[in-house]
Formats: sequence, C-alpha cells, structure tokens
Amino acid sequence: MTPRSSLKTVVLVGALSVFLEVLLRHEGHGPWWHFLPGFDLAFGLIGCVVLVLVAKAIGQTWLQRSETDNDQGAM
Repeated sequence: MTPRSSLKTVVLVGALSVFLEVLLRHEGHGPWWHFLPGFDLAFGLIGCVVLVLVAKAIGQTWLQRSETDNDQGAM
C-alpha cells in the first residue's frame, strides 16, 4: 500500500465517520464538545501527531548518539 493510497483511505474513513456522526445524532449528556461533529476525531488526530513529535524530539535529544561516540573506544 503506497502512502498516497493510505492517506486516501484515512481521509475517506474520517469523512465517513464525521458524516455518520452528523446523520446519527444521539441524545445524551456530557460536555459541549461531544456534540460537535468530528471533534473527537480531530482531537485524537492532533493528540497522536503531538505524541509522535514529542517522542521524536526526546529520542533525538536524549537517546541518539553522535556517529563519533562509538569510535572513541575502538583503538
């Protein structure tokens, strides 16, 4: 599966989810943001992107070694 087709699939599933959320409105109680169509989808997507970016920053800052670190003890 190519990245382009994966993106198309994600966008299609997201659009279908928002469409069904608008079409199948349910009466319930809760905070006001649960009544906004697509809010949970957007909140989850933004949360995942932030989580990946923070993990990459932590990995590059604290975990990744420079290329010359392994050469110091070789001789």
